[in-house]
Amino acid sequence: MKMKLTEDDYLLLFPLLRPTEIVAEFKDRSHCSSQIRNKYRKLRYRTQASALRLLKQEIIAQKPIQTHIKVWRAEMLEELDRKKQEAIQKVWSRLNDRLKLYVEGQDHAA
Repeated sequence: MKMKLTEDDYLLLFPLLRPTEIVAEFKDRSHCSSQIRNKYRKLRYRTQASALRLLKQEIIAQKPIQTHIKVWRAEMLEELDRKKQEAIQKVWSRLNDRLKLYVEGQDHAA
């Protein structure tokens, strides 16, 4: 059985991954890029690119005065990459948990 990503999974990944990156990472467990974009539109979310740009602007606006902008920007990009990897791992963990529940449910039904 192929478990698909849920709306909660997509919300966890937004805005850290573009729809094409989600499809590349989760392959047949995700919906196609256009379906993912439609899900975000239905929720009245901005495009992933504009949401990520706004997030970066907010982080840069919080820069301490004593920190150089280049240092802050590099730290921000590293932190966003860490958050991206954490979100991917969390979604994979959720998928595996749902699959285990499904398999266990099938075992009990037999």
